[in-house]
Amino acid sequence: MGGSLTSPFIGSACVSILLVVLVLNIGECVVYMRTLSDRVVTTRYGTVRGVMVEFPNRHLKPVDAYLGLPYASLLRGNLRFMPPTSPMEKWTGTRVVLDMSPVCPQKVPDLNDLKGKVPESRYEHYKRIAPLLSKQLEDCLSLNLYVPRQGKSEVLKEKKSHTHTHAKKNNKTKRKCINNVSLYYCYYY
Repeated sequence: MGGSLTSPFIGSACVSILLVVLVLNIGECVVYMRTLSDRVVTTRYGTVRGVMVEFPNRHLKPVDAYLGLPYASLLRGNLRFMPPTSPMEKWTGTRVVLDMSPVCPQKVPDLNDLKGKVPESRYEHYKRIAPLLSKQLEDCLSLNLYVPRQGKSEVLKEKKSHTHTHAKKNNKTKRKCINNVSLYYCYYY
């Protein structure tokens, strides 16, 4: 459940916070802005407020990001090798979800070992995600939701995707599209 469980609760008198985040991207710094979103979403567990993310690229439209939302629980490891349960925690007030939750335990690639052994684009990808892989937790069943700031609601349309995954050849990846937002889901057999 990670970052969202320790995130502060905010009342209605909240002042918008401006964060400048530097992200290293292929040798140059890319700056994007994060401010608290004006959208407050009510879930069955309580209300959440995400952050509005604006990118320095005219082709990338602003989104509201809700990071680290738990969708199931392993009860802190007590349900290992068992089906998960619904998240048990409910809260009052508005929870601000600013941080991604820890990822599931996995071997972190050694960047020094990969240099020259994989295509440059793959190496750069691993460099970008390495900080996210450093926080790992067995109870990692959470979502990061990215919602467009504007646009019409449309019916989800299913499309086949040619997304590269590191899974078996018989996995089937599908993509659902709403305007410029894609939702990916995978089937592994």
